[in-house]
Amino acid sequence: IRHFTPPHYTEAPWIYRRDSLYYLVYAAGMPETIEYCTATSPEGPWTYRGVIEDKVTNSFTTHPGIIDYHGRSYFFYHDGTLPTGGDYRRAVCVDYLHYDPDGTIRKVVQTKEGVRPADGEAHNPVMYADVPDMSIIRVGDTYYMSSTTMHMSPGLPIMRSKDLVNWETVSYAY
Repeated sequence: IRHFTPPHYTEAPWIYRRDSLYYLVYAAGMPETIEYCTATSPEGPWTYRGVIEDKVTNSFTTHPGIIDYHGRSYFFYHDGTLPTGGDYRRAVCVDYLHYDPDGTIRKVVQTKEGVRPADGEAHNPVMYADVPDMSIIRVGDTYYMSSTTMHMSPGLPIMRSKDLVNWETVSYAY
């Protein structure tokens, strides 16, 4: 595999496939923004595409998570908007992600409103908890999210949701 370092790369890579393109999404710079590259193979060559998300409120870090649900794309990230929030007390937010016909991603607009789930309303942050490095997968009709807890116990929380807005903690991994 070719060695490739994305432009401005800092941490928190997220790789996924949509249609015929692979996306490498990551935290860039300091304070962090979210940037991305695309390729037709997970081995590259990768093409830098630009910024998806600008700096967030009250935190020097932000990390991405992207998932499709009922025909829409969602962009999860963290910021410091908790009442006592900051760099190491972050909240999970979600906003819509939009693709152009050529597969490029439009810049995410960070909102307080968040997204509108099928059965009600959701507002950012959707989770008042420090979930800094969220990773989301789908198994059947259930979504699972995990997160690092670098400086706290009880380890790696595992959460579950049916609608990407209402989450419950179901277990922990160490």
